[in-house]
Amino acid sequence: MKKITVALLVVAAAMLQAQEFRFGAQATLAIPFGDIAQKEFLNHRPALSLGVHGLWNFHPRHVFVPRIDITYYKRNTDSNNLIPFQDAVTLRDLKIGVDYNLVTKFDGLYGIAGINYSTLNWALPHPSRDELWRESKNTLGFSLGAGYPLTNHILAEARYTHASYSGILGMNRTAPAINLSVLWRY
Repeated sequence: MKKITVALLVVAAAMLQAQEFRFGAQATLAIPFGDIAQKEFLNHRPALSLGVHGLWNFHPRHVFVPRIDITYYKRNTDSNNLIPFQDAVTLRDLKIGVDYNLVTKFDGLYGIAGINYSTLNWALPHPSRDELWRESKNTLGFSLGAGYPLTNHILAEARYTHASYSGILGMNRTAPAINLSVLWRY
């Protein structure tokens, strides 16, 4: 218990010493791969993700970025599918997390390492009935990437995100994605 209390006090002290707090928003092209990108789910179609974030500078080179992202995937299908309701396959991924950004000495380039809590909601054709199967799963995930400031307010990021979900259609599924983002900070 003492260790947890000390850790919380260190985090609180660091937050009080933050140089500034700012807000921002991001738009992302999410390119899925792994199990979720396969033909029975997304058929390798990219998606749009939108989100908001905060920004705490603790040091000119050390930044914490709490963020919320929502990604909406819709399956690309052909009109001659044999599965009923095939065109209605959708997945919505909500991620709430925090990133640590380490700004390098190379003209603003920064590295990203983050953790997130992810909720995946989906509507898929039921394997044996003419109806949609709706379900939701939660998990912890991580992200790694890099970013670069294009101007004082516009940034570009590339990140790899990963999450594993158990019990989607009775199996464990991975949901990695490459995210290409444009961020606006004010």
